[in-house]
Amino acid sequence: MVADHTRLARYLDAVAMHHGVTEAPSADASVTGSLETLHGAAFDKAYIQQVALNGHQKAITVFSTESMKGNDALLKNTAAKALPIIKHHYAMAQQLAKLKGIAS
Repeated sequence: MVADHTRLARYLDAVAMHHGVTEAPSADASVTGSLETLHGAAFDKAYIQQVALNGHQKAITVFSTESMKGNDALLKNTAAKALPIIKHHYAMAQQLAKLKGIAS
């Protein structure tokens, strides 16, 4: 999963630069802030819910919309190529949540 995220991030950086966007978006402060004080099982549960499950669900929505309704061919193609990987990661997150007894 890390390798997929790294490859996708590098590719998205290149696409962003092609479109004149040079500053990468920062992590969602509400998510990172809520995780900072947690440790152990509490951190694991929150991370799985907020990042692995909710984060991938949001990404699926954004990438699906872009791949179907986007105005830029490069972005549409990028979103379409990334979508199966994101969906696979979401399925993996669901399996992890089930294994850990976390509702998905």
